[in-house]
Amino acid sequence: GFFDKEITTGCAVNPMRYCPDQVVTRAQMAVFLLRALHVDDPTPYVPVDVEPDIFADPPTVGFMEPYIEQFYLAGFTTGCATSPLRFCPEQRITRGEMAVFLLRAKHGASYVPPDVEPDIFIDPPRNAFMEPWIEQFYVQGYTTGCGGTIPGVDLKYCPERGAGRAEMATFIVRI
Repeated sequence: GFFDKEITTGCAVNPMRYCPDQVVTRAQMAVFLLRALHVDDPTPYVPVDVEPDIFADPPTVGFMEPYIEQFYLAGFTTGCATSPLRFCPEQRITRGEMAVFLLRAKHGASYVPPDVEPDIFIDPPRNAFMEPWIEQFYVQGYTTGCGGTIPGVDLKYCPERGAGRAEMATFIVRI
């Protein structure tokens, strides 16, 4: 699985733990996703460290910085703020943001999802930009939502809920 393929080393050692319910940070998402995309490379993926740094806010864990920079250069993120450009590496990601990151990784940086009408989920995200991404995440078979069963009637996605390590791993494997 995720550990065997070296996509993650877990969240703690002695004893080894995965922390399945811990919410993923933006920096962790960059690491997990890039490692997953390069899992079949003949040699282990090592991201290039860009100098000078792209973002004004480096992560607390220094090894993540090259991953974040490559995540940006690949077009999977535009950052979290401009002037100066920031990534917000320690910020926890939501399920809505996760759908955007994963679909960009799957379809490329230029992918623009079509908006589905009528809406599939009854709980739209606060950021309206994410709605088509979340709907496509469902249409393409990567999620069944977080509650309810009937699209447009009672089906929920919980777009503002934090994305846990276990669900993130499940979604990456599916995509």
